[in-house]
Amino acid sequence: LVPGNLKIAWLTQFVSSWAGPEASVRNLRVAFRRPDIAGRPLTLAGRVVDKRQEDGRNVIELEVVTLAEGEPSVRANVQVDVPSRG
Repeated sequence: LVPGNLKIAWLTQFVSSWAGPEASVRNLRVAFRRPDIAGRPLTLAGRVVDKRQEDGRNVIELEVVTLAEGEPSVRANVQVDVPSRG
């Protein structure tokens, strides 16, 4: 089996790479749906569900998943602080 903590690390890296080097992951909530078997393909996907400002910070909220055989095995809600674009 693929350890849950490893899948959390993959999801966090996925979001961090998408958001860029000056962004920071603010919050991460994870729900494990089913186990993943080592050696089988695993796909990460996500979508933006909200963008807002809080206390002068730009916050983006994402839903991200790991997909095994087209079915979600882990779902996560992630909040990311991003800098303003000039």
